[in-house]
Amino acid sequence: LSSVYDQAQSIDAGYAVDDWRPTHFESGTDVVTNAAVGNIFTGVDVDLAVRDTDAYIYRVGYNITLRGRIVFTANTIF
Repeated sequence: LSSVYDQAQSIDAGYAVDDWRPTHFESGTDVVTNAAVGNIFTGVDVDLAVRDTDAYIYRVGYNITLRGRIVFTANTIF
């Protein structure tokens, strides 16, 4: 977790990233070659938990290493 906030005194507060998974991969058309492009990475979904009545999770940091190539598609995927 990159940033959390607790408004008042905290006793036994807890913060967690319970699970994360990639979102569904998309497909599109390359604007340069007009070839079909598949397996376009669109992001991750994250399940978070907070145990406190006045606490917030503001940011979750992550690093992902992707292997592939950069292509430009006609339409915005996400």
